[in-house]
Amino acid sequence: MSRKVANTFIGFFALSITISTTTAQDTGREASHQEIESKGQDLSNATTQYRWVETRTETKDRKVETQILETPSIEGEYEPFFESEEETIQVNSQTTRVIRRLFARDPDGRRKVIEILEEEQRNQPGGGISVTRTVSSPDLNGRFQVIRREIQETVPVNSHLQQTRTTVLLPDINGGFAASEQIHKTERREDVGTVEIETTHLLPAANGRWEPYQKKVLVIQCQTNKVRTEEEHTYRRDANGKLSLSERTVSKQWKDAEGKEHQTVETYSRNIAGVIRNGDDRLDLVQRTRTVRSTRSDGSQVVVQELERRPVLAPADGLRVVERVVEIAEPKGQGIEKLREVQALDGSGRLRKRFLLKTRESEP
Repeated sequence: MSRKVANTFIGFFALSITISTTTAQDTGREASHQEIESKGQDLSNATTQYRWVETRTETKDRKVETQILETPSIEGEYEPFFESEEETIQVNSQTTRVIRRLFARDPDGRRKVIEILEEEQRNQPGGGISVTRTVSSPDLNGRFQVIRREIQETVPVNSHLQQTRTTVLLPDINGGFAASEQIHKTERREDVGTVEIETTHLLPAANGRWEPYQKKVLVIQCQTNKVRTEEEHTYRRDANGKLSLSERTVSKQWKDAEGKEHQTVETYSRNIAGVIRNGDDRLDLVQRTRTVRSTRSDGSQVVVQELERRPVLAPADGLRVVERVVEIAEPKGQGIEKLREVQALDGSGRLRKRFLLKTRESEP
């Protein structure tokens, strides 16, 4: 059985995590042992304290993961506020079942289930996959009723084409279920190193037909020089009820001559600082993320990420850095120590250190 305990503070918070895994004699094999301990320093002096506790138990055909969110009581002690439990069962070689339960506390502090999500995945002959998901919640009398159902079918058409159709059903006025949304996904391999994924969301129309309200087209290219690019176009209904291009995201990953890994993600949109320009098809650059990963001579790894956005009050001024995150991971003995620093804008518009997080992670 493994056990993970986390003490954290929301926002720019203090965090203390310990993960330990003990030998599982009932499984017929030894589990790995790993410990992670993190301590964070809040530099903004604005915290809401909470503690996160996570446990995990795994045998050959069954895995149970629990997560507990605890907040301070009036007496200053921690008490459970929210809990979740996820059970994964390998029914057989073709079927996997997942049951996730959410718990809360009633006014008397008693633990009660507030939602159950059940998912069953079956591998079909020919490489297809069928998935059924249901979400249930209690009514006023405490009886659980299904409030959402999803049926998903994935079918490989050929070696280059795969199609997935998901139907979302919600309760209707007659006590049954009616289809409320369909999601059509097509994954196509155009050539070596190129994949196109098209996802369309449809809603029922008055004439009994299905009409698309959003479509995303993602093209992934892995070039021979190890440069990977991703470009996604998002189409949404415009004022005339037709799908029109409303957003474009371009991602690029590459490695330079020094071995540093670079990634840039740029987002172009008609929504500028929260204002959608209807009737204007021009897309402007509204956000950029730059990430650089490097390895030092001593084996330590450094990740620097900068987030750029347009100022809300002055979007015409263009992009500016609004957040910087620096993480350094150094090998120490049989483990790794990490230092993560988050810088954010202060009231004067300057980047200031807002949060520090130190982590000690042992090898599993």
